[in-house]
Amino acid sequence: TEQGPGYYEAYNDAIASATEPGSTFKLASMMAMLEDGFVKLNDTIPIYKGRTEFYKLPLEDSNPLSFKLDSTSVRNVFAMSSNVGMATLVEQFYGSKSPRNKNKGPELFIDKLKQFNLHLPANIEIEGEAAPLIKEANSKEDGWSGTTLPWMAIGYELLQTPLQILAFYNAVANGGRMMKPYLVSEIQKLGEVQQ
Repeated sequence: TEQGPGYYEAYNDAIASATEPGSTFKLASMMAMLEDGFVKLNDTIPIYKGRTEFYKLPLEDSNPLSFKLDSTSVRNVFAMSSNVGMATLVEQFYGSKSPRNKNKGPELFIDKLKQFNLHLPANIEIEGEAAPLIKEANSKEDGWSGTTLPWMAIGYELLQTPLQILAFYNAVANGGRMMKPYLVSEIQKLGEVQQ
């Protein structure tokens, strides 16, 4: 919006728009499975030529390479951003309760997302941050259904702001240490303003 000689921002999408993050959320799904010991990066898994169904709802990859492959490595599932591969893996390891997942199933996946603080706001020091949404496992109030888990695996049926996702990626880059985002008014070096 124009105001005088410059501009001002009336709405900040980075903090105020909580939307389904899509493929940017696949890092959280992959980390959950790696940390829980369910997969190794070189494991081979089926990706069904990039097309499958969950509870009669179709899911398809957008990467044309997927359509040529019956299976690939877990590493390639992440590198190709395969919806089918990621949803298949999360459904396989968290979709039902078993001794392997401590008889917790979806609860174990949701617990892991909460360990990553994905259910919490970033708490930046400006007003208007939208609240994230991570559904509670099997919660009718949250609208949990058969497709919720595979869809969450690929960044749907949940809400995050761009800043909340960025804070998560920053924590990964920072060796697992999550930092609160801060606004910076200037950068100094030896008392001299650099920017």
